[in-house]
Amino acid sequence: MALSLTEFLEHGPATSREIQDATGLSQAAVSRQLRKLGHRVVAIRSGRTPRYVLTRNAFGAGDRLPVAVVDAHGDAAVVAHIRPLVTGGFHVEPSPGMPSLLLGERGDGSYDDLPYFLQDLGPQGFLGRQIAREMSGRFPEFPDDPKWWTTNHIGRYLISNGDDLPGNFTLGEQALLRVRRRPDAVDDAEYPLLADRVMQGEVPGSSAGGEQPKFTAFSGKSMSHVIVKFSPPVKQHRKVT
Repeated sequence: MALSLTEFLEHGPATSREIQDATGLSQAAVSRQLRKLGHRVVAIRSGRTPRYVLTRNAFGAGDRLPVAVVDAHGDAAVVAHIRPLVTGGFHVEPSPGMPSLLLGERGDGSYDDLPYFLQDLGPQGFLGRQIAREMSGRFPEFPDDPKWWTTNHIGRYLISNGDDLPGNFTLGEQALLRVRRRPDAVDDAEYPLLADRVMQGEVPGSSAGGEQPKFTAFSGKSMSHVIVKFSPPVKQHRKVT
């Protein structure tokens, strides 16, 4: 018994000819059904013959996730959409102005996993471990160390915190809505208190990487974003005689 077009595409990417052979449909019928699927199907163009693959919902945010670049003035421009695929991979759907580097090694926008430029935005270093512990406390399915996070953990984190990440990329509609929010200014005299909060497991500011204890803030004095590094107090051990 011949498979339907969607049943066949659930197994992975296929050309129009491969779909015809598996379903018994004519080329015209395949084209009509692909058009009806609309955004549910992606055409991966590598060479002359495109391959078609179904999308899936991912990270609780749908199957078409905007990637935006934020400039120095806080203005965001969508440069691509991330399309999660039924195969478990992802496809970068470019918008005008997107750097070709984001299309990946194959040059066709297809990735076996979350694209590298989003993977790199996951929690790392000292603050990354603080973030992972906080996420684990709120959502038990999140490991308390980011080195054990899967693609799903990273994607969900980026979607929910996409306006406050290292670099200038944002992911998801929520981040686009929040990216122009006005930061709360912090007085320099509050830094010791914020450092204490960090050492107690709280995570003020964004997720700057690196092992040095730190936090980020918006300085009311300089009216600029800052990374504040600090040294935790050295515990004094009483000598027992």
